[in-house]
Amino acid sequence: MFTLPKGYPLELGVIPEVIAAEGSEAVCSKLKKLQELIVGNIWTQLKGGYEFPILAALAPVKGLLTKCGEAWEVKEEEREKRKAEAIERQKAEAHRAELMRKEAEKEYNAWADQMAAIQERKDELDKETARAKSGSKGKRGNKAPRAVDPTDWKEGEPITQMKSKFQAHLAFVETEEDVDIALSTLKRSHKILRAYNMYAYRFKTRESNGRDKSADLGYHQDHDSDGEGGAGTKLQELLTLTGAEGVLVVVSRWYGGIHMGPLRFKLINRVARQILEDEGVIVPGAHHGGKKSK
Repeated sequence: MFTLPKGYPLELGVIPEVIAAEGSEAVCSKLKKLQELIVGNIWTQLKGGYEFPILAALAPVKGLLTKCGEAWEVKEEEREKRKAEAIERQKAEAHRAELMRKEAEKEYNAWADQMAAIQERKDELDKETARAKSGSKGKRGNKAPRAVDPTDWKEGEPITQMKSKFQAHLAFVETEEDVDIALSTLKRSHKILRAYNMYAYRFKTRESNGRDKSADLGYHQDHDSDGEGGAGTKLQELLTLTGAEGVLVVVSRWYGGIHMGPLRFKLINRVARQILEDEGVIVPGAHHGGKKSK
């Protein structure tokens, strides 16, 4: 290879001086041909009477040196370009990582706030229970009022048909806040999250003094089908017809891959009614207003 002095102006129309010619065994043949070319040119020019034949002899390799320099510049530009692209990729990845971190932190804070609200509600319920017990102490025949704990879920017996599994869950509620706390507590289970969870709730609304309003307009109720179209409505009808109140009923269905048609609604109703009876919310066979059908 030909090595030029540092800072040598390649763009000038001058013939460079050869500082060194060297190479590995792999390029020896090329160097030999180049050497033969230079020697041949020198010999020819000596015969022609050139005063400085060595400089003239280097003229054929000027183009080769220029190409080498241009190729080196192209490689340098590509290397700088790749380096710049790598830096940009690193910046983009760092930006994405920061966005993901902030999103995760936001979700965690929301979850922590929700858990704190649940714990606060639970502490209040514990205090109410303690006050109720202390107030009834020493009074024979007076039963302490039940303090509602929306985190205390009751589970019914599951039913499996056509590879689909149905199971009812029940929690006692008195307010919308109780409903939210109960649902949040139930859905902390990964098993529950893998199912369709239709639900309905019904409780009496209360005035500021805590007394029940009139029965005809004093009930607050709502439902959700969670993809099982109409299931939530049927659960709501069950609570209304049986006179169940102060409860949230959730029926979980783990789909087995076989379409069941209307049969699934019968099974949803069956497990929901069973847990209402098991927990004493309605009497067995209740049809309307909590009364047993004739």
